[in-house]
Amino acid sequence: MKIVLLTTALAGSVMSLVGWLALGSPAAAGSADLQTLWYPNGQVQAKAALEDGVRQGPASEWYASGQQRCSGEYREGLREGPWVFFAEDGTPDPARSGQYVAGLRVSP
Repeated sequence: MKIVLLTTALAGSVMSLVGWLALGSPAAAGSADLQTLWYPNGQVQAKAALEDGVRQGPASEWYASGQQRCSGEYREGLREGPWVFFAEDGTPDPARSGQYVAGLRVSP
């Protein structure tokens, strides 16, 4: 009985850990892939296009509740162009939304 409970507890811990890992097929040099991260509750945390293991292209993130947190694009692993952020209640977050260049917000 103790072995079964220990095995079940370990399996649950491993499943929680796996939820935080990026999943997707290995990318060949120069190819695109999709990175998906999950919260321990099973909700998708983030999806982002990858190129050679670096975020490149469209991306979206969500809160653990399922509400969208933000969306925009990455260039060479940094936020680039227009990004839209939302508070956890779904209202727009103008303090974080705006135009990004090389990962830095440069204008609203």
